[in-house]
Amino acid sequence: MIYSRYQQKLNRYETIVNELFLAAERQSASALNTPLQEGKWSTGQQLFHVIRVSEVTMDYLEYKIQQQAAAPKAGISSFVRSTLLNIALILPIKFKAPAITAAVGEDHTISDLTGYHQQQIIRIKAYLGQMTAADRKKALFKHPRAGRISMDQTLRFLALHARHHLKQVNKGINI
Repeated sequence: MIYSRYQQKLNRYETIVNELFLAAERQSASALNTPLQEGKWSTGQQLFHVIRVSEVTMDYLEYKIQQQAAAPKAGISSFVRSTLLNIALILPIKFKAPAITAAVGEDHTISDLTGYHQQQIIRIKAYLGQMTAADRKKALFKHPRAGRISMDQTLRFLALHARHHLKQVNKGINI
């Protein structure tokens, strides 16, 4: 069973990603894959990137479980790093995506993206369902810029990251 606080944060993430899908579905297939501005990602690429970030996050978390790697306790430093990351995502600042999530492809379909997203949601739910109370106190995920953060902070990051890209898409298609 998933800890209720995590379920709420996961629901928030899913709601924001669903809003991204709605924005994407309002576009034609060709518009979905056309950059919103010159030198920028298309809506399809932004959606792919958001889903890819959740995949890479799960890859890391699952790898750490397989390695039985000990994670430090989440403390004030992970709180501060997570807070700074979240503030940066809220502000209209540009970030260069880490290389592992920057390869976004060129041609995407809503159907393919939906399937890809559902696979990641299944993985996240399975992972959250097996977490222990002790795991909830650990800084399990290592964000490429913010460092180690807790699962609670990771889920919040995923939601704010998706919202960051939703704002970009909405601005790009003038919604």
